[in-house]
Amino acid sequence: SAIGAGCLMGPIVSNTTIVHGKKPKTLQLAVIVGMAFMTLGWLGIASHTHSFKLICAFTMVRTLGTAMIWINSTLLLQNLTTSEFLGRMLGLEAMLARLGETFIAFVAGRLQDKGFSHQQLSYLAAAIAVSFLNLWSFYHIRGNGAAKAKFNPPFQREEKDDIEKPILADDSTEPAM
Repeated sequence: SAIGAGCLMGPIVSNTTIVHGKKPKTLQLAVIVGMAFMTLGWLGIASHTHSFKLICAFTMVRTLGTAMIWINSTLLLQNLTTSEFLGRMLGLEAMLARLGETFIAFVAGRLQDKGFSHQQLSYLAAAIAVSFLNLWSFYHIRGNGAAKAKFNPPFQREEKDDIEKPILADDSTEPAM
């Protein structure tokens, strides 16, 4: 249930605090914040391997971050990919995600077979998460990816016209029929 709670809360947290629908850079920022949550979760799990309650709490933090990454990166792909390539891009993303999960499970199993503890594997996962967090933070701060200005127009207040204006005929002041 800790995994489910984290996966439910991740998109809610990012949508209510970070994401602005018309600015893709906020989706990229939400992915980076998700990496920070995932890193904190792995560090917490590694530091408290003998407390079931704390492992559950930090698992919720970790999966909150993972859900933020998954949802916002998928939305980013949908927003920035042209419609003729969208299906192929999302298919590639799903395939690479499954391949990555398979590879990580294989490597973690091999490391456990060689005597690595759960704590050591959790610290290794945290170190990998910190590496990606630093990489993507630097990339975002430098204005790359979805943070490029061409994807993020300056904020403009939308004027709403409450009064409907009649459609006028060419040279007439009378409404067209």
